[in-house]
Amino acid sequence: MKIHGLLVILFFLFFYTAAKAEASFTEIDFIRLLDEHGSVMLIVDSKTGQIVFSNEAAQRFYGYTRVELESMTIQEINALTPEEVEQERLAAAREERNHFIFRHRLAGGDIRTVEVFSYPYHLAGRTLLFSIIRDITPAVRLAERKAAFQLYYLAIFSLFTAVLAFLSIKLYRLLKKTKKEQLLLIEAERTIRIMVSNIQGMVYRCRYDEYWTMLYVSEGCLKLTGYRPEELLHNAVVDFNSIIAEEYREILRKKWLVAIEENSIFEEEYPIITKDGSQRWVLERGQPIYEGGTICFLDGIISDITGLKNSEELTTAYKDKLLATLISVGDGVITTDRAGKIELINPVAQQLTGYSHDEAVGLDFASVFYIVNEYSGKKEECPVKKVFATKSTVVLDNNTLLISRDGRQTPIEDSAAPIRDKEGAIIGSVVIFRDNTERYQKKKEIEYLSYHDYLTGLYNRRFFEEELTRMDYIRNFPLSVILVDVNGLKLINDAFGHKAGDELIVKTAEAIAKECRQGDVVARYGGDEFIVLLPNADEAAAKEISKRIAGSVTKEKIFDIAISVAAGWATKYHETQNIAEVISSAENRMYEKKAVEKLSGSSSVIKSIQDMLLARHPWENEHANQVGRLCELLGEAAGLGPDEVKRLKIAGELHDIGKIVLSESLLNKTERLTEEELGEIRKHPETGGRILLSSAEFIDVAAAIAAHHERWDGLGYPRGLKGDEIPLEARIIALAEAYDAMTAVRPYRAALSHEDALQKIKRQAGKQFDPALARLFGMLCFEK
Repeated sequence: MKIHGLLVILFFLFFYTAAKAEASFTEIDFIRLLDEHGSVMLIVDSKTGQIVFSNEAAQRFYGYTRVELESMTIQEINALTPEEVEQERLAAAREERNHFIFRHRLAGGDIRTVEVFSYPYHLAGRTLLFSIIRDITPAVRLAERKAAFQLYYLAIFSLFTAVLAFLSIKLYRLLKKTKKEQLLLIEAERTIRIMVSNIQGMVYRCRYDEYWTMLYVSEGCLKLTGYRPEELLHNAVVDFNSIIAEEYREILRKKWLVAIEENSIFEEEYPIITKDGSQRWVLERGQPIYEGGTICFLDGIISDITGLKNSEELTTAYKDKLLATLISVGDGVITTDRAGKIELINPVAQQLTGYSHDEAVGLDFASVFYIVNEYSGKKEECPVKKVFATKSTVVLDNNTLLISRDGRQTPIEDSAAPIRDKEGAIIGSVVIFRDNTERYQKKKEIEYLSYHDYLTGLYNRRFFEEELTRMDYIRNFPLSVILVDVNGLKLINDAFGHKAGDELIVKTAEAIAKECRQGDVVARYGGDEFIVLLPNADEAAAKEISKRIAGSVTKEKIFDIAISVAAGWATKYHETQNIAEVISSAENRMYEKKAVEKLSGSSSVIKSIQDMLLARHPWENEHANQVGRLCELLGEAAGLGPDEVKRLKIAGELHDIGKIVLSESLLNKTERLTEEELGEIRKHPETGGRILLSSAEFIDVAAAIAAHHERWDGLGYPRGLKGDEIPLEARIIALAEAYDAMTAVRPYRAALSHEDALQKIKRQAGKQFDPALARLFGMLCFEK
């Protein structure tokens, strides 16, 4: 019973705490878990007895549908009187008892003995009883059968002993009686023999001699052993001792000798081998018979208990399996007695506490299970003491650390519950806990990510704003703020990809953090913005730190391009100042500096990108210069003004800047390009346009560069523009770029002559090229 109570409570606690801990469970999920669980579960109103919830297992067990069962009261099921049921409900509601044994009626009229664990909880002003019900009818019937069996055979054995004594006396007297009296005695003897022959089992008398010779065997021996009485009488065919399983023979002989010596009852269970070779378990009860103080006979009865033995073995196997389950579960389990001394500690608990089973058993629970709060480090109250004090289940906080014997700290989830006997008295406790390290680490990761920027590791805006509220007090005045904006992030992203942009952000973050003081709060405020909170720093200190930050950032480079930032600062000196306005002032100062530095900053980055492209592909340098020169000539011939010609020449020199994103292997490939590779190359006009749009200096040439691969007939890329839809500058760049490409040596082909190139342009006039510009280009006199 003790083990059973422990396991039921173990199951209930595990199920309850698991459902409670999973934050992702919805109410529907939880109800479904209850509904589909294999254990019989009912929720009953403690006041009225109304069944308000029944799971599927309950419906199968009682034989009612959900609607039928949930329209009934528990009084209609319980075999007690309504008054008695009410008393038991109120006892459970007051937690005076939580464990009950009842007899419940099923829909078909059958009465089943059930074990009920019932715990109260309060909901919307009602006290409800959550009950887990287990059918223990087979176990109860088994116990009743065994008790009745033993009483029955004790009575039979007593009767048999009395009968034999009666027969002995009467037979002795028979010799002295009249014939009529003799006939009456013979009839009485026959009646008694019939009674004995109908006794279930084998009644016997054997002589106490060397062979224990059988003198009397009842008819029941045939059913029990397969041998007829005459085969056993006087050991005629078989010695009964040889029927006994060999390993039990000497044991039984010694026990009989003890009974003879002490003149006591012999009782023993053992297996026999029947005539057909099968094995049966029997219970033998016997006693020695003395005459004149000398042992003469052994009388007894042997009964078949095979069915009972099998049931006992199943029960034992079931208990062993339950205990093995308790030992094998993935959670740590420790049970104690009423004094809090450890009785059982499973392998998981041994590993987590550092104590072996032999070391822990008998120790005070608190000396083995040492727990502290992870934040304060203070020792937590012993859960077993809480259980005994409250007489109810307790659950520890999620912030609990178990300190093992060797000082190892393990975050755990923990619950403890009382173990009660069948009368409901607390006889011990069970503590169930699990290693929560994985969930603990995930919780810490979530906490970290909720307050940190995933890319830089700095605090995020959420944390900054919480810290700002905490630090906006007079003890931190003067309180300064620095806002930092990274220059050229979009340009770097467009030119080199977002991975390079991320590297730019990370390097900037590291440079900022390096120049700040201990106690300053550095956070990523937005995509390319950072913010620094400086307690006890006046405006001069904020300015100096801003200057150091800008200098430190400038030392960092991305693809040999120097990084730059714009920084602004402001200071709060008095409580009357609004901190939001201080931040706004710092932001305005930052944007003023950014506006001044943006032109030169973006232009320098673009020039750096162009220099990188030309350094990576030397032939691009000649190509860029040639296209720029040809654009200048054609622009002048087309009647463009000096400023337009100058801008056109710059556009010609920068027309392939978008190729910075292409790999060297692709640009230098000599084999025929695949469709995928062609697709990558065709992206460079738009990429070049985006890069140049980031700079006010080059914004006017961005559209021409983005469209320089469009065709007059609309079959170009990237947008498929046609005719005059294509900007004039782009049409000029297209002619200049095509001519230089045809007349220059490339890794994948030889150069065309000036004349061949002009002929090809002429043939493509009106198709690839603007026909008017193609004719004008053919009339130009220039040297290749």
